Amino acid sequence: MSLPNDDELEKNQKRIAWVLAHPGVSPWLKEALQAARERDPVDVLNELEILSLLLRSECNARIRATLPDSISGRGHSTLWKKP
Repeated sequence: MSLPNDDELEKNQKRIAWVLAHPGVSPWLKEALQAARERDPVDVLNELEILSLLLRSECNARIRATLPDSISGRGHSTLWKKP
């Protein structure tokens, strides 16, 4: 793995600054970005992987639980049958 050059780091810092300044970005994400910038990058990458796995699974399960059976694949729903 090669080390990023100064241009790459600067470009990334500008992207992060843009996200932090954007009014539509949630406070949760802004706080996570701020905290990550102050931590060891290897720790951040390891914890990011754990967070991604856990939250993707949790969110997918929650979304599937709200979908009609015919869309979620849990069986046949009467919602889409003709009367």
